[in-house]
Amino acid sequence: MAKVLFLQDVWIEYYGVMQLSALLKKNGHSTDILFASKESAVEDINKIKPDVIAYSAMSIQWNWLKSMSKFLKDKGIKCPQVVGGIHPTMYPDLTINHPSIDIICRGEGDYAFLELCNAIDRKVDYSNIKNLWVKKENQITKNGVRNKLTADELSTLPFPDRDLYS
Repeated sequence: MAKVLFLQDVWIEYYGVMQLSALLKKNGHSTDILFASKESAVEDINKIKPDVIAYSAMSIQWNWLKSMSKFLKDKGIKCPQVVGGIHPTMYPDLTINHPSIDIICRGEGDYAFLELCNAIDRKVDYSNIKNLWVKKENQITKNGVRNKLTADELSTLPFPDRDLYS
């Protein structure tokens, strides 16, 4: 079971984050969310011990995300930092080329993120998962985008995890 920590700068219920959390939990992974300042983030992250830190980012959050991800790396947080949302979808090169960001998800993240968490749990390579661009040792693997989910596939997704924000 992979442990995922969603990190946000503002307390807003993101539908995409709730959807990802529900799908991950349905498949045996655990999720948590943190609204933290830099001062408290490292202590909280060290208590939670996530396998991956995930951000859902709009472009307006880019400066915060760059600052926070760098701060965490500088403070010794070693787990991969993944960015999804509209910003990395629209600006993938800009996002993945930031030194503190390890993985971006372009497009729909549901099954890409689930595959990533499954791979992290099994301790196997995750560099070839569609929708993900993965940076390892300054080499970037730019995977293609999978087809959008059909209406039938969307109807099989679990209800969003609203408990994540409670």
